[in-house]
Amino acid sequence: MLDIQKLMDLAEFQFHGRHKFSGGKVISRVLTVESIEEVTEVLRRPPVIWDNLHANDYDQKRVFLGPYQGRSPDLIPKLRGVVTNPNCEFWANFIAIHTLAQWSHCNGDGDREKSERLLKSGKNAKKKFFCF
Repeated sequence: MLDIQKLMDLAEFQFHGRHKFSGGKVISRVLTVESIEEVTEVLRRPPVIWDNLHANDYDQKRVFLGPYQGRSPDLIPKLRGVVTNPNCEFWANFIAIHTLAQWSHCNGDGDREKSERLLKSGKNAKKKFFCF
């Protein structure tokens, strides 16, 4: 659930930096177009997503090895950018960052089928790129 009052207070600040948004939770499994539109309306500008989907700096016993997911390519034109907070372990970030890069190129040419194929190919990235 979004804290609208907190966003409205943040929108009043005038500074040179960018507003960063991580979703309704610190680690949001899903970011919806509707939530981004709501944040954009309150902040009066598109947000930069600070994505903690891959983060494990709060619990290094947890390692995220899956693809970038839960973010529709329809979000891309509604954002100023995306920053990922990766796993602390360098080797564990290949799939996450590779599929984030694939996602960032989705829907750029309007070919939705191509975008979906790129995202689905990331689901097999562990099989393709990791040999352990």
